[in-house]
Amino acid sequence: MCIRDSAEYMGRMFLINLRRTFARPPKTFSLRALHTITDEVSLTDRCWKKLEQKLGGAREGSFLRIIVEGGEGCSGYKYVFKIDDTINEDDAAIIRDGKKYLVVDELTLKLIKGSAIDYEDVMVRSAFVVQDNPNAEKSCSCKVSFAPKEGLL
Repeated sequence: MCIRDSAEYMGRMFLINLRRTFARPPKTFSLRALHTITDEVSLTDRCWKKLEQKLGGAREGSFLRIIVEGGEGCSGYKYVFKIDDTINEDDAAIIRDGKKYLVVDELTLKLIKGSAIDYEDVMVRSAFVVQDNPNAEKSCSCKVSFAPKEGLL
């Protein structure tokens, strides 16, 4: 039986999408108000270089946001990377030199905690990727999607 066909899986997807639909409106917080996660998620040197390059041309206050979307990808959950400039109440961040940072929401942090974020530049694509996710039971070879370990959600 495919994981996507199970009632438990469909229930998890419903709850994840419900949380995002009815999330509180974004608020602006100072960097001091953010929970820092440098000991929970790491960035490779390649990732930092690409972040500096991408954020250098972006609006001031922009950062890389990682979101995990349910019901997508070949393994059930999909990593989404985007440049953002809005801090939400449940966000946590990696701050470097007080200016460049990566932000994740509480649910995404739970699913990627212990991972390394890298930037791959290969023939088929150039993109940020999550490597070595200890919370993934299985991952897609393209590093775009994963299935979380039992009991994580």
